[in-house]
Amino acid sequence: MDLRISVLGPVEVTVEGCPRPLPHGGARVIFALLALNKPHVVGVAHFVEALWEEHPPPSAATRIQSHVSAIRRTLGCRSVAHPHPGCPVETGPRGYRLVAGASDLDRFRTAVVAARALRAAHATPATRLNALAGARALWTGEPCVDVGSVAVRNAAAPLVDDYLDVVEEWAELSIRLGSYHEVVAALRGLVARYPAREHLCGSLMAALAASGRVAEALATYRASRARLTADLGIEPSERLQRLHNDLLNGVIRPLPTVQLAY
Repeated sequence: MDLRISVLGPVEVTVEGCPRPLPHGGARVIFALLALNKPHVVGVAHFVEALWEEHPPPSAATRIQSHVSAIRRTLGCRSVAHPHPGCPVETGPRGYRLVAGASDLDRFRTAVVAARALRAAHATPATRLNALAGARALWTGEPCVDVGSVAVRNAAAPLVDDYLDVVEEWAELSIRLGSYHEVVAALRGLVARYPAREHLCGSLMAALAASGRVAEALATYRASRARLTADLGIEPSERLQRLHNDLLNGVIRPLPTVQLAY
């Protein structure tokens, strides 16, 4: 079976090249959790909590089974109650797991691992930059944006962190190699969306300053500080404050090298 799964952005499935509309509601939440955790088992208890939090109905387990059957039908399994060995959704110990299907998330994770390996091997900045740019290009949006579930958002959060780690190191290397305008274009939206990721803000400020746009770099700091104090009740880090003071005094220093998180 040629099963292809997309979770970066909206959740989408194709079987043998044909789009298969996924059920909405609980089945869509369950499929998203299976796809984000592929190929590991997701427990029925986790599905119950994701769908009903602390107030599950007495029929919760039966309804989970019904949702899984609907997913199996969508994926083309011949028998949903007792699926054949080739069915992509297997019944595991106290839960279910997705075991088949090419996924955009798999490709992204593989690219991130490759980029980390190049850094560990002390590859040249240009080689690492190409790998990071490849990983960045595979990211087509936050996972499962069309699934309104706290559990799904929580499961996707580490993937967003992986993406931002990639962007941070890509930006650092791009600045070192002189690609200031590309960094500015890439980071503006991310700095506004993720104010707590201060390295993004620092890289944007450094790229703006290095391209002669010091006033915009200072404005970026002021906007970031306003978001941090309003949303999180904190001041910018000492490191970001030093960068701001350097720019006020006409000093442009390179940012400290950032590494991919493990």
